[in-house]
Amino acid sequence: MNCPCCGRSQLLDAFYFNMLNRISNHQLYKNFDVICRVGSGSFGTVIKVKHFVNKQELNTYAIKQIPIDQYQTPWLQKVLSEVEILQKLYHTNVVRYFYSWVEEVKTNINDINREHLMILLEYAKAGSLTNLKSSILGRILYEEEFIYLLIQASQALDHLHKLQIVSRDIKPENFLLTGNLPEIDNEAVYVFRNPTIIEQKQINRDRDPDNINKRQQIAYIKEYGIKNLVLKIADFGQMGDGVSAGTEILTAPEVLISGKHTFSSDIFSLGLSFIQLVTNIELTSDVQKYQLELQTQFDNLNYSQECKLLMKQMLNNRIPASDIVKIGLLLQNNFCQEKRIEVIQEEYAYKINPYNYKQNNFSQYSNTQPEIPSNIPDTTIQSLPLKPSQFLPFKGLVEQIKLFQNILLVIIIVLEILIILRQ
Repeated sequence: MNCPCCGRSQLLDAFYFNMLNRISNHQLYKNFDVICRVGSGSFGTVIKVKHFVNKQELNTYAIKQIPIDQYQTPWLQKVLSEVEILQKLYHTNVVRYFYSWVEEVKTNINDINREHLMILLEYAKAGSLTNLKSSILGRILYEEEFIYLLIQASQALDHLHKLQIVSRDIKPENFLLTGNLPEIDNEAVYVFRNPTIIEQKQINRDRDPDNINKRQQIAYIKEYGIKNLVLKIADFGQMGDGVSAGTEILTAPEVLISGKHTFSSDIFSLGLSFIQLVTNIELTSDVQKYQLELQTQFDNLNYSQECKLLMKQMLNNRIPASDIVKIGLLLQNNFCQEKRIEVIQEEYAYKINPYNYKQNNFSQYSNTQPEIPSNIPDTTIQSLPLKPSQFLPFKGLVEQIKLFQNILLVIIIVLEILIILRQ
């Protein structure tokens, strides 16, 4: 319901003033220990905090700090609409909202205390989807991993669309990665690629809490593997207008013209975001050229034609998120079937002639088990071909059988000779 005088949403106004009544006496620093900053943008800052009660650590959270003291009512309404959306959503693949309040805090050392809306959210232990880019992960995602993550992102988007919510801000940075396993205290090794950076800068950066947290996120991914990650959509772009609400290079062509986001434009941005994840094209001001180059490089990847066709369906036909989930699950099932077929072929070859199988196939393993994409189900992995070392117990048995065959042959020859002599 809108106010008949000014046209503002009375519901949002009531929500805002209720939060103003919750202005606390330094609630942030009273109940939380601020660890580091994990993100920032035009909207404000996101910090990582640990929650303490009576000096007992309870959990780790993220707090989004949005300045609200210098903005006009339209901006506040957009900010509050995002909080209102978060309150409605409860899904495995949507970042969890816990609480919000208003508090005067400093977000910069040289800043003054300003009124901020504080939004308490679930913390993502593995950072954002950008941590899976080849430049950070050290390799391109396997197709199975790519589909595994795409299914989760599509499930999140399908949940939003069923509630008639348009995300408007689909990009890799807004998909977070977490898991049920404990955080990693170790840090992934980070080395500056630019040799001109002096040693002191390296030391300072290594000691920076923000960078330590980044390295811990990457270590989490490498320690537990992508199959143990859960993808969650985080931001919904409610605080922007038109194209500025999303990254221009990932925005659908019709939005660049009209400025109006739709379910269809969300699908386009999702497809292009995932293609960007596994390609390496330099950013350019020519949006159309950049998008075409992304698609061309993706077509040259060693992915199946079915996967490439799915991405084309997302970019050209804008199939619904629910259909992407269904197709993704079918592809995922095909990966498992292909692995099972390979297993059956390997086991069949071994059963026919285990000794020759061992001689002919050991070289392909190079004394190690073949690399398996981390998100293949455990039941499939357990049934994959054995390591060479696991074949060794059969060696003695095979030799004994061959020895028995030779002895039997000698006995037969001796018997034949005796029969001839008796005649």
